[in-house]
Amino acid sequence: MTLEILLIHPPISLEGVDSSIEKLHNVNAPLGLAYLAAMVKGLDVKVKILDAHLYQMSLAQIERGVKKFKPGLVGMGITTASAMSAGRIADMVKKNNKKTLVVVGGPHVIATGTEVLEVFKSVDVLIAGDAEEAFKELVETLLAKKSISKSRGIILRQKGKIVKTPEMPLLPLDEIPFPAWDLLPPLDGYSFQPANYRKKPQSFIVASRGCPYRCTFCHVSRFRHKIRFRSPENVVKEIEILHKKYGINEFRFADEIFTINKKWCFEICDRIIEKKLDISWSCDARADHMTRELAKKLKQAGCWSISIGVESGSSRILKRIKKDITLQQVRDTVKYAHEAGLLVRSFFMLGFPFETRSDIEKTIAFAKSSGIDFCQFTYVIPFPGTEIYDICQQRGIFGKYGWTTYNASEYTAPVCPPKGVSDEEMKRYFKRAYREFYLRPRLWLSYLLSVRGLTDVKRYIRGFKALLEQ
Repeated sequence: MTLEILLIHPPISLEGVDSSIEKLHNVNAPLGLAYLAAMVKGLDVKVKILDAHLYQMSLAQIERGVKKFKPGLVGMGITTASAMSAGRIADMVKKNNKKTLVVVGGPHVIATGTEVLEVFKSVDVLIAGDAEEAFKELVETLLAKKSISKSRGIILRQKGKIVKTPEMPLLPLDEIPFPAWDLLPPLDGYSFQPANYRKKPQSFIVASRGCPYRCTFCHVSRFRHKIRFRSPENVVKEIEILHKKYGINEFRFADEIFTINKKWCFEICDRIIEKKLDISWSCDARADHMTRELAKKLKQAGCWSISIGVESGSSRILKRIKKDITLQQVRDTVKYAHEAGLLVRSFFMLGFPFETRSDIEKTIAFAKSSGIDFCQFTYVIPFPGTEIYDICQQRGIFGKYGWTTYNASEYTAPVCPPKGVSDEEMKRYFKRAYREFYLRPRLWLSYLLSVRGLTDVKRYIRGFKALLEQ
């Protein structure tokens, strides 16, 4: 008997989020779900991906999709921002059919462990780690009509208790099939933020997983400390397929740090050059990795922009959050990138619980003086599984399930402002940071001089309009 599987990408809010800052962020294809769909291809299943985030679907709209498809299994990949929406979707699925198995994975589950099962009674199974092989085995177990407790790599309820089954060994990344791109909505519906693309249509690609660093605001180093790489051949083969079959012209490497292994990075660049692929792309780097040689190689292979996490313009805060970079390294990275013809986009965070007003002022000032081309400012969000989250719990800012109290969107409201700084003051700092950075005549002159065509004009107008709506 065929098993109907509905994979849902839940929206951050089931009521919709009207925020000008939201308009400046990426709308990403749910690659995690597409990988799961590819893993079960060939089994006796029928799989559908419902990207409720892309279409900002309401709960009623998602319910109509569930009723029409009548799945035996519903899977969701969730972030902390979308966790509450996922809980409501799970309740709706069970209301329609109590026998439907609800399986949840993703970054939030990796960070919180059993908490999703503890909070959401309609969720049956968690996959707290790389999900591909565990999901496939779970589906095979269901098809064989065996108890799911026999499946490895999952967390489930059993006789009133929460039970973890034996770990699932990780597959070498080259053995994981490419995502089921054909099951996603048309790829031209996804969009990078205005400062992050030059061509359309666009797509993310993941070439490695993991990060060895120890930043206190990120859970990846705790749960994916070991980094794993796909082979350069495998990476470039996927790029070729997406470019030639699906018409993708712009790529963004979604790796935590694409430049972490210079030899591997150079090999990917050389293969792109050898294949003469007419693409443009961007990636994330670190300020202590960049060299003139690396910047030149990235540019030669079609890279036009690198992103670096700076987080703060205060050396004191950089040490406190264990960022392990210096502000001078940031300036050097900007210099090497500009010499090679690359643009630099940077991430800054405002409102660490141990920050002062002086630290925030230094961050805004450094962003403007560093030579960085594009900045993304965000509030500090204490995501589960991070040291910042632990600090907030210790200070009584929230309790055990603090993530359940977060605003529907992690971009639009502060969660843990510094002591003595009100939410309203943080919002003023946030708006001021964006406006002071972007509303500089010299910066816009550089943007105008870099215009290559109508696409550039449209993306700059889109970003400028969102800023004016602050």
